Amino acid sequence: MGTRELKARYGTNGGTAAALNRAIRAEIPGGAETLDVLKLAHQIVRRAGESEAGGRTPTIAQVFHDRLSAIANAMEAAVRLRYEMPAM
Repeated sequence: MGTRELKARYGTNGGTAAALNRAIRAEIPGGAETLDVLKLAHQIVRRAGESEAGGRTPTIAQVFHDRLSAIANAMEAAVRLRYEMPAM
């Protein structure tokens, strides 16, 4: 398996990253919810700004976003392992 199999199963629209996201949503329990919340957290961080107090302290939104990103990255790693794709 590999990128070709992943794209054959989840479509070629949007490239490998989009296919990985579709695979996470379909194959990983809680994947769809995690990606949805991560998207919202990203929007909150963009609105709130990345840091407070002159750039010294990350906002709660930034910390939340970073933790969700770590979870989504672990999910992506699981899909990459399943499809025998190289790790990022």
